[in-house]
Amino acid sequence: MRIVNVLLIAFFISVSSVYCQQSSNLTFKEGAFYQAKELYNNGQYGEAQMRFEEILLSNNDVHNQYSVESQFYSALCAIRLFNDDADKLITSFVYKYPESKMVNRAYFEMAMFRYRQKNFADANKWFSKVNKKSLYNSDKYDYYFKYGYSLFMENEYEKAKMMFVEIKDVDNEYSSPAKYYYAHIAYSEGNYQTALESFNKLEDDESFSPLVPYYKAHIFYLQKDYDKVIEYVAQSLEDYSVKRAAEMSRIVAEAYYQKKEYNNAVPFIEKFMKESKAVKRNDYFLSGYIYYRSDNLDKAIESFEKVVVEEDSLAQNSYYSLADCYLKQNDKSKALTAFHRAAALDFDKKIKEEAMFFAAKLSYELNYTPFNQSIEALENYINLFPDPLLKNMLMVRETSSSNSFSATPGFWK
Repeated sequence: MRIVNVLLIAFFISVSSVYCQQSSNLTFKEGAFYQAKELYNNGQYGEAQMRFEEILLSNNDVHNQYSVESQFYSALCAIRLFNDDADKLITSFVYKYPESKMVNRAYFEMAMFRYRQKNFADANKWFSKVNKKSLYNSDKYDYYFKYGYSLFMENEYEKAKMMFVEIKDVDNEYSSPAKYYYAHIAYSEGNYQTALESFNKLEDDESFSPLVPYYKAHIFYLQKDYDKVIEYVAQSLEDYSVKRAAEMSRIVAEAYYQKKEYNNAVPFIEKFMKESKAVKRNDYFLSGYIYYRSDNLDKAIESFEKVVVEEDSLAQNSYYSLADCYLKQNDKSKALTAFHRAAALDFDKKIKEEAMFFAAKLSYELNYTPFNQSIEALENYINLFPDPLLKNMLMVRETSSSNSFSATPGFWK
């Protein structure tokens, strides 16, 4: 009996010792974990990550609570430190603990990391994995706006709108930018009334109000409400905080152009040409045509000459208008050259036809080509653009002497 009691006492002492060791070991890991987490909460991510890694190395039970959370927070530290292995650590955590309640948080944190890096394609990949219903309320606005913006930057406008619509009319820090990007998408898709309604809500917003007038002016122009364009922009340009004032001036110039009020368009196209940082060929064509129609011929020629550096429909139109500018300046030689170049291009059949006709006409008037070549040019015109009256006139001229023909400048006037 005494031997049994001794054995029982020895057994209980042994079990108690093992339990105390395990309890002590558990208490140590718990303390180490909360010390590491405190470092994390204080923004000491480098030191915190080292502590979390130490816990992982000292614990053989990978499914222990402190192992799971230590691996999760170690990955978050990598994200906060912008480490290259952040993606690998998050992916490893998700793979190892797919059932963990922290997986959704891992997806969200990785998406936010890629967003901050402006890697929007990758951000979209991670945001798409997030279960938004499981996010903290404080994170939902971040989710909707930053996911929406990432989609917007990748031209996935339909999906982006779905994100922005969730927060644009709710009081939060992202409501104004969400309204702006929602309006911008509607504008780019041609949903002008929807865009106007959203832009109107931003007119008193300190951050976005300077951008609103440009969009509204362009929408009025696209709706062909040219009077409203002119009235609205005139008021808006009085506010020196307005952004894209140069482009707004161009819109007014185009509105006057559409109304055929070319003299009124001149100061606005000049303001645009002077202040714009990116003047393109179609801008030079617009300015050239406005000058041409307002009889500012030298400026018109200067603008058109910047357009004809390529061969396209814009160049063909410019050559034709250039020719008329030269005619108005009584420089028929240059006009003939411009008509020839307009006729050599095939983008607009009507312009080609008229340019060939006037080129032939000027050739006769100026006697710049031998008689036979002049006849050939006119025959080419008639073959391309049959004209019975002109054909009969040509037959009469061919039966006359070449000398009497070339001595009659102005015959075609």
